Amino acid sequence: ENFPVGTRYNHGIAELLKALFMDERKLFQFAYQEGDNLFTHAGVSNLWWSKYFKGKTGEEAPGIAEQLNNPTSDQLKAMFLVGHPRGGNSECGGIFWADLTETCLDPLLGVHQVVGHTQVERMHNVGSSERTSITYCDCLHNDAYYA
Repeated sequence: ENFPVGTRYNHGIAELLKALFMDERKLFQFAYQEGDNLFTHAGVSNLWWSKYFKGKTGEEAPGIAEQLNNPTSDQLKAMFLVGHPRGGNSECGGIFWADLTETCLDPLLGVHQVVGHTQVERMHNVGSSERTSITYCDCLHNDAYYA
């Protein structure tokens, strides 16, 4: 399985991690959801969710995390997409490579996301409403975190 390459990609351990991931894929949890709060590594943009992952929404649809944790093979490939801001060729990045600029400008509608991946000076919230917002929290590099 080929995975796209983006910024901060570590070629030294890439093959080992690819093999581990593909062999033990069922052991990984890609997302966690508690009510309207969604936790992922890099976040979910509305464009990526609808165009590349083709996730379902609405009352009858399974939870977002449930869908992310049980992807079809096409959806799994979409999860590793790398968008232009991270040095990739895709229109937007998936949940492992999405950039703050992608998720901030086009957040997944109807949920509050908590994401890391993009280093920020301090934890902060961005959102268009109470139900559509994102907390960016990767600030450990400068000791700006809460104990």
